[in-house]
Amino acid sequence: MHYRPYSLGRSSSRVLEPTSSSQQLVPSSSGGTSREESPDQQPPAPWAAAGSPQAGADGKPPISVAQLIREERLRKALQSRRSFKQRLCTLINLTAAMLIIGGGAALLFLVPIVVDPAVATIQADFPARPTACRTERVRRYRTHSNCSWSSCREGCTSDLYYCVHVYVSHTPTEGAPPAEAILVVNVKTCGYPPRVNCSAFEDEYAREGAVFQCFVSGANASIAVAEFQPGQAGEEVLHALGIPLGAICLGTVTVCVLQLRPARCRRRPTPQRRPSGELKRSQQ
Repeated sequence: MHYRPYSLGRSSSRVLEPTSSSQQLVPSSSGGTSREESPDQQPPAPWAAAGSPQAGADGKPPISVAQLIREERLRKALQSRRSFKQRLCTLINLTAAMLIIGGGAALLFLVPIVVDPAVATIQADFPARPTACRTERVRRYRTHSNCSWSSCREGCTSDLYYCVHVYVSHTPTEGAPPAEAILVVNVKTCGYPPRVNCSAFEDEYAREGAVFQCFVSGANASIAVAEFQPGQAGEEVLHALGIPLGAICLGTVTVCVLQLRPARCRRRPTPQRRPSGELKRSQQ
């Protein structure tokens, strides 16, 4: 701690005033002393002075209007880009949800209508080549007690109050005696329009003496069908199960990917605008 003289008015008496260690008293040519700044002490910046109109709220240099405009444009561009990503993620989520719901609903309808009859057709083991069949007799019933089954039935869940029984004869092999079988529209003996039309079936096959080509089951020789295409049942099972299950898997994977990487679809905080006081000071 050093002391420097301090004069009181015109009086010649002096009082020693303490000075900081960074200041040294140097004798001047006029006989007095002067204050010398230490080399490590730098002069303050013109905007860092307290109360200066050019100083910022945090003591930083002023920001020009052009820089504020550029920052505002950049903030709006980032905000619009993020909002587009958020809308895109929302659209992808809705599409994935519709795929999952649509695939599940399709399975509920396709399994009893397409998949179940096709699987039963595959298990019946029909031959690729048809055989000659002849309608031997036809029985029609209109009572519920006699209609435990029908050669053709539109709808597989409704109660039967009308049914038709068609019996045909066929020759399994050359030289063998004729065998009798039940002619059905398909293995399940039922179906839904337009795949199954019982009126057309009766008009063509439910006539005694009618001769046509039929396919006799290899697993159950008492069942014959009038129409069969090899390989069609497998394609129906593949399409009826593959497309809905593929849609469900695709939607599930999409939702899982978006949930595992939420940073791309999460709303980010937008950059805050600078206080209006800084803009006013920069304009001064």
